[in-house]
Amino acid sequence: MKVYTIAISLIFSAVAVVGYEREVAVTAGDIAARPEAFAGDNELVLSGSVNAADLFALGQLKNLKTLNISNIKIESYSGERVENRYNYPSATIPDGAFACSTIENIVFPKIPTAIGQHCFLTSALKSISIPSTITNIGRDAFKECAFLEAANIDTENIAEDCFRGCKALKTVEFGGNVKTVAANAFRNTGITSLDLKNARALECLGEYAFADCKALTKAVLPSGIRETGEGVFFNCPELQSVTLSYSLKTIPALMFAGSPNVEANDHIIEGVEVFGSYSFEGNNTTRLELPSTLMKVKTGSMGGMKKLEFIDAGSLKHVPEAEPGAFKGTPQKNVKLKTFYTTRLEFCNAPEWKYFDILTVTGDNDAIINPEEDIKQSLLAALEEGRLYVKIAPELSPGLKMSLHSLAGNNLGHWQMPVDGNFETSVNASSGNVYIFTVASDKVKTTAIKILAK
Repeated sequence: MKVYTIAISLIFSAVAVVGYEREVAVTAGDIAARPEAFAGDNELVLSGSVNAADLFALGQLKNLKTLNISNIKIESYSGERVENRYNYPSATIPDGAFACSTIENIVFPKIPTAIGQHCFLTSALKSISIPSTITNIGRDAFKECAFLEAANIDTENIAEDCFRGCKALKTVEFGGNVKTVAANAFRNTGITSLDLKNARALECLGEYAFADCKALTKAVLPSGIRETGEGVFFNCPELQSVTLSYSLKTIPALMFAGSPNVEANDHIIEGVEVFGSYSFEGNNTTRLELPSTLMKVKTGSMGGMKKLEFIDAGSLKHVPEAEPGAFKGTPQKNVKLKTFYTTRLEFCNAPEWKYFDILTVTGDNDAIINPEEDIKQSLLAALEEGRLYVKIAPELSPGLKMSLHSLAGNNLGHWQMPVDGNFETSVNASSGNVYIFTVASDKVKTTAIKILAK
């Protein structure tokens, strides 16, 4: 491509050649004074200085596709625009300067510069590279750029609604200087895979930052994140895999609501204390394993989980608080809830939890048992020559109380089962008679069997 280099003294007499790149040295105010001198340019490489008026003038050029201002210094400017007087600071691309412009590619200044609000709103940008020299990005800066397909970002703060609605945006690379991705920054974009592991400085993801990304299938977040707003991955129906920061103690509200294919067990890990409201609403998982650290399940957090069949709460030595509606829309009576044997009664009486089909787990292994049924199957009791012999599995013995009665209701004794599940004592039983032996505890319903004395 032939390059025309035009000294500032010749700008106004130059005739731009459509389709060619021009290198132009300018001073602040030159472009705004004679925008027609640049009307035919497709590609411009500027050096020197400009002000806000010049940048607004560049944004109005209908043929301009590529703009390189890497060697430009932006000076402050005070002036009137649309019958109002504005004061534009230096080192800042002003609000709305290139909104609706035809520019497809831009190279930003090498010196520290800020990008104003809605600066490139609905512009024709196709790709963008935002270096660390960009000190700030205003909200809506690149919002609804219909042709934007790729972005490389290494600035500290990505503003609210920055790329929202860029539906063609499929690829985003994040550099090591990114600290904050603000609310709705990439909402309703076309991102297919999100990899933030190189954003080692990232500390905060704003609410709904990647919500409504209908093509997103995978997301990897760095371990340094300390704050995550609600609904970060809300309504991402194709999302299946998310590698979250293990430093999170709370799964934020609406985090995965509307993203039914995310594997919930990948995020319900040791250290998590709270499930935020509607955090897993509608999730398609069939089995959940709750962490021992879980303290609270908020409204709707496990609601609408229509495929859920089994919850393992065996590691919990307490019952987490469950807010009203925590499991709304989940068929609780068809979901088995495995609990530790010392907490079973608490779960059976706890609001919201008591509607599950509650099982228990032994203290020594993960064998699931139903106490009433297991009592009947494992209890061995015999009356021989005036002595009562009882044996039961040790995991069922804690707190187990026993009694022996005749068919007429006469009491022959009450006893406490030893922890090893073995018991023997003398009783006043007559050979050939039938007696009723019962066992019960705070956690086990009364179970009775008939014994023939020998």
